[in-house]
Amino acid sequence: MKKKVKKTIKKPIKKAKKTVKKAVKKPTEKSKKTVKKAVKSAQGRSASGGKVVKEDGQLIGKIIHYYDHIEVGIIELNKGALEVGSIIKIKGTTTDFEQNVKSMQIEHEQINKAKKGDVIGLKVKDKTREGDLVYKV
Repeated sequence: MKKKVKKTIKKPIKKAKKTVKKAVKKPTEKSKKTVKKAVKSAQGRSASGGKVVKEDGQLIGKIIHYYDHIEVGIIELNKGALEVGSIIKIKGTTTDFEQNVKSMQIEHEQINKAKKGDVIGLKVKDKTREGDLVYKV
């Protein structure tokens, strides 16, 4: 009686293992397309153009320091320029707000424009953290 039970259990398990191995070795065309589509969406790319979609605006720099007692963020502009009157968005893991740029400083001197490569001080309306990204909206 035991021999019969062992055979009936082992046989379907072996057959299932073979089926799984075969499916892994030779994926169908449909499963390949599904995997490609999932990878593209996971990378944040659009299905049509393959370009990364940014809904925050143009990335212009990042926060490299924050002085909480005077509420000033130090921004390194490594991707673009910034002018007084622009609207910026600061986004990080716990930070997400937009504000208008009213004034900027480089080495304690007021400026109206900052170019790529400058490090500026900017009065911010909310707390920021090092590594938060700055976008021009």
